[in-house]
Amino acid sequence: MSINLTTDCSACVGLCCKAFQFEPGPDFAIHKPAGHGCPNLGSDFTCTIHADRVDQGFSGCLVFDCQGAGQRIVNEVYSDFDWTQNIPVKSDIIDAFRVLREVHRLYELIDVSAALPLNADQTSERTALLNALGHHPVSETWLAGFEQGPLPKRVAQYLQSLKSLLPRP
Repeated sequence: MSINLTTDCSACVGLCCKAFQFEPGPDFAIHKPAGHGCPNLGSDFTCTIHADRVDQGFSGCLVFDCQGAGQRIVNEVYSDFDWTQNIPVKSDIIDAFRVLREVHRLYELIDVSAALPLNADQTSERTALLNALGHHPVSETWLAGFEQGPLPKRVAQYLQSLKSLLPRP
């Protein structure tokens, strides 16, 4: 199974607009606490200032990409959560979103390593890691244990093994 890393905002509820804290500065015009919806998030979960977000001080929205984690959290992990209620997003949902986004980032790094001249052991480990990250039910429990589990360390070791294959600057 491969993971679809394409963000589909139409299949989400603006989770990125709810989960993260904003601080006034070059990226965001306002302070917004984590777990609370952005004031520019409409009741239909679309951005009410999308076309003018840079001019209105929300350029940070342009650089963020959840790599499909938002729609998976909303539609797979917390499909029974009533997203239509205008209540703060629970910290466990925010944590799950953050972890799944990291899982997707690691998956992408491993996936693109196919372009390198991998040896047989690296090719085998690449396949095993893609399967380990992609062949699991995405659940609250799996995400809660991911960071302390063996996969992040295995991924780090695999990526470290590729260092010598990268072009030197």
